[in-house]
Amino acid sequence: MSRSATDSNIHQPSEREAQEDRHEPSDAEKEKYVDQTESSPERPNKMAQSLVEPKTIRTDRNKPEQSETGGQKDAHSNEQEVQDETRTIRALEGPLRLQEEELVYTVVGKGKGKGVTKLFKMNTDAESALPYQRTILYVDAYDSFSNNIVALLETSLGAHVTIVMSDAKIPDLPRAMACYDAVVLGPGPGDPTKSKDIELFKQIWQVDEDNCPPVLGICLGFQSLAFTFGATIERMKIPKHGLVTTIDHCPDALFSTPAPIDSTQYHSLRVFLNTPVEKADPLHPLELWDTRFLYSPSESVPLLMPLAWDADDQDNGLIVMAIKHTVKPFWGIQFHPESICSSAEAKVVIMNFWELALDYNRNSKRFRSDEEMTRDGLDGTPIFGLPRRRSVLQRAAYWKSLPPPTPDPAMAAMSYPTTDKKTRIRGPHKVFTAKVHIEDLPVLEVVEELQNLKYRLILLDSAVSRSEVGRYSVIGIVDEGTTKVIEHTSGESLVNISVAREKFHSNALLRTHKLRDGETVWDFLAAYNEEHKVFGGTASSPFWGGLMGYLSYESGMKTEYCADDCVGRGRAKAPDTVFAHVERSLVIDQDAGKVYIQSTKRHDGEWIKSTKDVVRLLVSEIETRKAKQERPQEFKRLVDDIQTHKPDFLPTEVRKSIDQALNQTNLDNCLASAIIKRPDEKQYKKKVRRCLEHIRAGDTYELCLTDQTLVLVRKHESWDYSWQLYKSLRRNNPAPFAAYLHLSDVTILSSSPERFLSWTRDGTCQLRPIKGTVKKEPGIDRRVATRILEQDKEQAENLMIVDLIRHDLHGVVGAGNVEVKKLMEVEEYETVFQLVSVIEGRFQNVKPQLQTHSQTQSGAPQPEQVETATTQSEPTTDAPFIGYTGLDVLQSAHPPGSMTGAPKLASCAILHKLEGHKPRGVYSGVIGYMCGGGGGDFSVLIRCAYRRDGEIVTTTVPQTGEEIEHEVWRVGAGGAVTALSDPKAEWDEMNAKLDSTLAAFAPSACESSEVEAGRAAEEEGGGEGDRENLAPA
Repeated sequence: MSRSATDSNIHQPSEREAQEDRHEPSDAEKEKYVDQTESSPERPNKMAQSLVEPKTIRTDRNKPEQSETGGQKDAHSNEQEVQDETRTIRALEGPLRLQEEELVYTVVGKGKGKGVTKLFKMNTDAESALPYQRTILYVDAYDSFSNNIVALLETSLGAHVTIVMSDAKIPDLPRAMACYDAVVLGPGPGDPTKSKDIELFKQIWQVDEDNCPPVLGICLGFQSLAFTFGATIERMKIPKHGLVTTIDHCPDALFSTPAPIDSTQYHSLRVFLNTPVEKADPLHPLELWDTRFLYSPSESVPLLMPLAWDADDQDNGLIVMAIKHTVKPFWGIQFHPESICSSAEAKVVIMNFWELALDYNRNSKRFRSDEEMTRDGLDGTPIFGLPRRRSVLQRAAYWKSLPPPTPDPAMAAMSYPTTDKKTRIRGPHKVFTAKVHIEDLPVLEVVEELQNLKYRLILLDSAVSRSEVGRYSVIGIVDEGTTKVIEHTSGESLVNISVAREKFHSNALLRTHKLRDGETVWDFLAAYNEEHKVFGGTASSPFWGGLMGYLSYESGMKTEYCADDCVGRGRAKAPDTVFAHVERSLVIDQDAGKVYIQSTKRHDGEWIKSTKDVVRLLVSEIETRKAKQERPQEFKRLVDDIQTHKPDFLPTEVRKSIDQALNQTNLDNCLASAIIKRPDEKQYKKKVRRCLEHIRAGDTYELCLTDQTLVLVRKHESWDYSWQLYKSLRRNNPAPFAAYLHLSDVTILSSSPERFLSWTRDGTCQLRPIKGTVKKEPGIDRRVATRILEQDKEQAENLMIVDLIRHDLHGVVGAGNVEVKKLMEVEEYETVFQLVSVIEGRFQNVKPQLQTHSQTQSGAPQPEQVETATTQSEPTTDAPFIGYTGLDVLQSAHPPGSMTGAPKLASCAILHKLEGHKPRGVYSGVIGYMCGGGGGDFSVLIRCAYRRDGEIVTTTVPQTGEEIEHEVWRVGAGGAVTALSDPKAEWDEMNAKLDSTLAAFAPSACESSEVEAGRAAEEEGGGEGDRENLAPA
């Protein structure tokens, strides 16, 4: 296969850029190259670990490799002692002690990344101690898999890893490199021919040989190595993202086994070394090639030796997968050994590089004594890099320790985070609980009984049970006049704390907190939660009281979004962070058949008792109704007689049946004239094609494109139909993470199948992404759906998000504490089959929990017992805890990776432009709770609709001229676009998800995707005149 300078697939940098970026070999290097490329002998594999237990002096080639969770993986056997003339590990008699040095950190880069860096100096009682801990510099190119690589380095090598961003400005780079035993240049979006994408990479490759430590480039780092030393970078015909392929390699020391290895690839660009095998017919079998052609440098790129090839791709031909520099200690690999689907042999490549690096350092005498390090000014000096992120509790404690800011006369009051004396909550509060035992208690009827008592509610509804999920439903009581509501809008510096008022009335502002420079709403939430802790609840109840609410998609974004996407008159923008401080709640355990009635208010026994009576009465009514409904004709005659004569007294079961019928009739009347504006098919497909262009250019791996549908529903003057609409949505599309919320002028109806994040009181967090969808249709059963979901495109979608989530978790819980519990398993829902994975993390610094009810000295409570303050002693107050909690994971992982794509930062920026700079709002956000006693649970807001109270669109009926006021509901839907996506298939998938929600508004909307809606108010530049000729669905 010939290549020419005019090939459109080849990136052509400017002549000046090429001269600056590329390194031309000197005569001396060419002479070395001639000497070293006569043969490529295999170097012995030696495992040298930097941190070992006393007297552990050998490397077990056959010793099982440690997995992320501490499990073991098979490897082949080969034991060998590792000796070093500068230190004798054998002499260490006691465990190594690590003492943390006090450091002043210098943050470099542009602040977009995150990292882990602390300098530890090692001290031992032995005479021949290690002069300093083995260290690796990791350069992060703003990738969403970087923390997985760092975790692999830390767990498999035992080295300390310092992270720096790829756009960092490091003065005196050669001297800085002397601090490290090795450098790893990581993957990331971008193009190695563009200097801005590999700024620091390029500088490291050009550091002189005497100062530069061994370097390994991965993916983008690999491509930058190749381009710097003369290779060409091409666009692949078909990019490979999230695909696992077999890699053939030569018998080089970088690989431990002669057999091919399986590893995941994430790249749109490829390296072209101008070898004969790359120019040949792609169908030519690899095994027919002479190894001299496969594993020897080409004449045009003499300093780079190919070590491995991907021969599985007939579209792209042979692709080089690994290279090494023939003079300098530089290696590069195109594949991702850190991916969850990469084989153990692929991960061993990292260990082999480490051995090669240590060998090189010994031979080049890069190891230095304490005296040499001190003489050169390196001993004890701060290592540059990004500091480990402080926990939200640590940051909250810091902000609280500062003097209060100077009050602004224009603001009512500011404080952090307490309130005035009348509303201040002092210390942890006891949870008072009553339990009622009942099997199959209908959640919706419990809600309606409480609504009849004029309570406003937040419902987190397990409408259907699935394996491991769908056990609990949580009902939070919003007490008008007492329940506090926290509101914040992204981009603003004010956090409002209000008191909830009656429905359709704005909350009464209680106080305002002004965020300082550098302070975030996450810090405020952490501080608020700490000051409103609760204790003594029943251990089996996941929620005792605390914050319930939602976070919009934009609440997790740093991109500036437009402030107003209102399509009619009324409120312009809903807040992005909304939480109610719930003190009264009911938790329904559907597996155990129990209802927990809970309050954290003092002296609230009367409410607990009356609510328990309501639940008991409801149970009795349900049993009575079931008995009467066994005689349907008799029951119907009774209803007809009552409707005819209208007696003053109605039996309860009859009254409820009539009320339900009337409510459904009212809802049908509102929906009869509903107007639906779907996304435009041509525009959506055009956006998919633009996504594919970005993927092929190497800008991103996956983009989760979405669009918004507007549903205009006739306003009812005296009745809010949202609860009836939620019941319709729940009936059509039952899901384990459904939700109903009306708070801060926002109404949310959700039938989400996807858990975003949960965490337990004992320190385990779980994310449960869904990626890969097949619509239920005639002929599509589970077996057929499974076969479809096993295709490369669907598997790649899910794998990319799994690896992204592992990255998010590793950044908080650290290396060795992440486990993939379930990988790409098919689950069945009412309207679709979906591919589900489960990833868990474990906090190592778990906060000691306040005692639960089951831990009290008084013993386990009796059924239906109402607890009193005397059943448990108050908790002791220790020093403030500043470790990591579920709130840290929530901040790190939000917005959900399943709604952004990967890498997350680059994907969000691209999607922001493709989606017209419009905020997604509630859609793609999360909804759930943070318990004041520890624990939390949030679901992704998909298959949902939301409304802003007071946002009204007026339409005119052409025949009569009548003006009708409509409320605006927004319904989002979309799908993940990968390199294997087809625009039509993406359009169909988006509509399949959209239809499952629209069925609640107008069943006929699901029969055709071409509902005529006229000119919607959503269109850019639309004014009031654009809203007058909207046709009903």
